[in-house]
Amino acid sequence: MPYKKILFFVKSLRFLRYFKSVVEALLRRGFAVHIVFDSEKYEEPSDNSLEQFKKEHPLFSWENGPLRTDRWARFIIACRNIRNYAFLVRIRAVKRHTDRMFQYLPVSLRKSIARMPFLRFVIALRPVDFFLSLCEYMVPPDISITNYIRAARPSAILVSYRNFPCTSPDIDYLKSARKLRIPAATITPSWDNLTTKSLIQVKPDAVLVWNEEHAHSVHRYHHIPKETIKIVGAPQFDAWFERRVPFQIRERFIDSYGLDPNRKFLLYISSASAGRRNPNAIHLLREACNASTDPLVRTIHILVRPYPGYEGFSAVGNIFGVTVLPAPAEGRRTLQDDALFYDSIFHSFAVIALDSAAFFDVMAVGRPGIVYRDAHFSDIQSAEHFSALMGRGALYEANSGYRFTSLVSRLLAGKDEFAARRAEYLKRFIRPRGIERSAGEAVADEVEKFL
Repeated sequence: MPYKKILFFVKSLRFLRYFKSVVEALLRRGFAVHIVFDSEKYEEPSDNSLEQFKKEHPLFSWENGPLRTDRWARFIIACRNIRNYAFLVRIRAVKRHTDRMFQYLPVSLRKSIARMPFLRFVIALRPVDFFLSLCEYMVPPDISITNYIRAARPSAILVSYRNFPCTSPDIDYLKSARKLRIPAATITPSWDNLTTKSLIQVKPDAVLVWNEEHAHSVHRYHHIPKETIKIVGAPQFDAWFERRVPFQIRERFIDSYGLDPNRKFLLYISSASAGRRNPNAIHLLREACNASTDPLVRTIHILVRPYPGYEGFSAVGNIFGVTVLPAPAEGRRTLQDDALFYDSIFHSFAVIALDSAAFFDVMAVGRPGIVYRDAHFSDIQSAEHFSALMGRGALYEANSGYRFTSLVSRLLAGKDEFAARRAEYLKRFIRPRGIERSAGEAVADEVEKFL
């Protein structure tokens, strides 16, 4: 009996790591899983983990897939970019997200909006969106992608849907799947993808989301019918739930980075949105610790995890009581878990950041998180997804140096009042099907249902 094949479109290897537990769950159930990478975004693997995974799982395979290259490509990509920009304007996304999408608009439209700013609201009107959606409906699927899928003969298609930028062919794989009447589902790749990246412009048979909040966003903003929205949890954190011990014990971790074994560690995780303001925040935090009346707070050591690809932390590393850990490679091109990331959280008594999706990793590892809020950072802390995270009360909030050191003092004394809130948040936001239930297994359940 031939194996049922799942064709899984993922942008690149760095994103495949998010869905490793999904692939493993499908393979355990006897499916053949064929990964299709975006050939325009191809990245050479940084190690042999992909090949090793193939050796361990003979039903696993991968290749770079075709791109849309037909005569409609330029026109429909422009339409999709306009719809995405209009979508972000319509839902009142924060400025940095709309500005980012603005760069993908046709040049003539960008110039027109620059001269007449009111046009950004005109293109966000529903009649304009209806016209652009009609264009999407009228433009046929790309024949090369359709033939590629037909030749692969999959039983179902999974798409890690980003549609950002619109040159990504993920939306075209959905269109071709619909033409071939092959069941297709999208899977949400990140916590903010539904309100900061793009509109779901081609409706799949199922939309797999993390939780009720995502389900609400998909229905409200993307107009996906409720019956096609399936809550499965967040697969990218499955590895942390399964791991209960560090990659390196504390002594080896300390030796590796020349740390003082007598000090407690506070981890600062930098974020892309904070950019060059990350070092300023670290200075403020270190000075606040130095001025504390609590001797334990004065002696804590701040570990810094730089954002991938950002080199602005050299001066911070010269501050006494601060150690900048090795910067992770920009876009880790491997299936291996990030051992240093896990260990830096595990060996710290708490984690602080301005705005970071890493707070989910922090909670999954079992450490308290602190958000440092200040008027200087209000622009990066006002997005809807971040407000929703703060509104759940799972993270501590410090809006001054005094408040920060007071929180640190209490945590060092073992007074973690939010531990129960974090546990509840994990159940609701990351693993809504049960804290012991892998999100990867939940995705596999849904795939089996629509076959």
